[in-house]
Amino acid sequence: MAYATIADLKARIGVELYAQLTDLEALTTADDTVGKARLDDAHGFVNAKLGQRYKTPIDTTLDDDLAVTMKAMTCAVAAYDAYALHPTRSKSLREAVVAVTQRWLDLLELIAAGRAALPGSAKLPAPTSSGADAAVVGEPKVFTNASMKGWP
Repeated sequence: MAYATIADLKARIGVELYAQLTDLEALTTADDTVGKARLDDAHGFVNAKLGQRYKTPIDTTLDDDLAVTMKAMTCAVAAYDAYALHPTRSKSLREAVVAVTQRWLDLLELIAAGRAALPGSAKLPAPTSSGADAAVVGEPKVFTNASMKGWP
């Protein structure tokens, strides 16, 4: 399940920044192949992070707020990855990326750490065990306080 599309990424970060991040040579012409690759990586990263607490992929059809949040986080990760993998990585490009992504990356970390929750999504159920309780069976203790009485 895709949380974001190329159109979503362009709308989220702006077409000019999208072109700069996906054009690996001239920084002017958008390359949707690069954009798609960054989005694919972002989907995997978001699922891996959230998989610690939620069943992934997250079903975003159940809650509009959840869909918006997942789209924003996925676009943030894709934009950041596009910058991180870009051959030039200029300071101005970094500042532009951080401005549109940092809060979503921070939120993703908080959710993965259990200090925030996804809107409208249920946590994974607590593990349950079945069968008999664990028991330790063996000979009586050899070295007890009583048997060691008198030893220094």
